[in-house]
Amino acid sequence: FFFVGPMALSYWDRITYLHTHHDRFAFHKTLGIAALLHFIYRFGSLLLTGSMNFAPDSLETFLSISLHASLSLSALIFHSPVKRAQHSPMIWREFQLHSIAFAFRSIGVLYVCYFGGCRARGIPVIVAHLAADEVTRRYAQGTTMRDMPWPTGTSEAFIAAMNYFYSTSQIFATVACLMVNMEGVFLILFPIQLAAFLMTLVRKSLITATHWHLLYTLSLLCGYMYIFFALEWQPLMVAVGVAVSCAILRFHFRAPKYLLWGTLAVAMAYFPSGCEGIASACSG
Repeated sequence: FFFVGPMALSYWDRITYLHTHHDRFAFHKTLGIAALLHFIYRFGSLLLTGSMNFAPDSLETFLSISLHASLSLSALIFHSPVKRAQHSPMIWREFQLHSIAFAFRSIGVLYVCYFGGCRARGIPVIVAHLAADEVTRRYAQGTTMRDMPWPTGTSEAFIAAMNYFYSTSQIFATVACLMVNMEGVFLILFPIQLAAFLMTLVRKSLITATHWHLLYTLSLLCGYMYIFFALEWQPLMVAVGVAVSCAILRFHFRAPKYLLWGTLAVAMAYFPSGCEGIASACSG
C-alpha cells in the first residue's frame, strides 16, 4: 500500500527519524501515542456500545480532554519552518499554529460542555477563529488548505472538487462545534490532530502526498458518518440545514464569518440544540 521497490527496504529504518532532538525526552511522542490510542478506544467504544462513554463529572473524561490539549500545546517545542514546502504537505509555522488554534476550538467546547456550560460554547469557537486569523495575518502564504500541494499529474478539476470538500468540511466543523454533542465535537478534533501527524510522516518520507490527502479525507468522513448515523433525524436536519445555509452564505454571498458564527453562537445560547450533552443519542 505504501511503498514498493528500494524505498520499501528502508521504510522501517525511516521510522527512527521520528525521534528528534527537539523532543529529547519523548514527551510529545508519548502524548501523541496516548492520544492516538485514546481515539481508537473512543471510536471502538462507539462501534461496540453505541457510545464513546464520555461521562459528566468523570475524572476520566476530564483527563482525556486534557490529554489532547497537552498534545497540541507540546507541539510548540518544535520550530517549524516559516516558509511552506511547495511540493508536499509538510508542517510550516502557519499550519502548526492553525492546528493548535482549531484543536482548541474543539477542546474548548469539550471543556465548556464538561463543566455544564454548553450554552457558552460560542466563546471558545470565536476565540479560536480570532487566534487563527492573527496567525494568518502574521504568517500567511496563500491559503492553508486550498494551496496544499498535490501529487504531480493530479487534475485541476479533481483538486478543485477536493478543495471545495475541504472548505465545506471546515464550515460543517464550526457549525458542529456550536450545535452537536461532545462526541461529535471530539470527532472534529480527530482530523485536526491527525493532519499534523501525517505531515510529520510526509516530512520523514514515511508516506507520500497521496497518502496524506487520502487519510485526511477519511478522517473527515468519520465526522460525517457520525452526524448522519448517530444523531436523531430532527436535530440532524436542523444541524445540516444550518451548516448548508452557512456554507452557501459564506461561499456564494461572501457573508462575514464572524456574523455567521456570532449569530449562531447567540442562538445556541438562548435556544440550545437537542444535540447538547454527553450521550450519543440527542435528547430533545
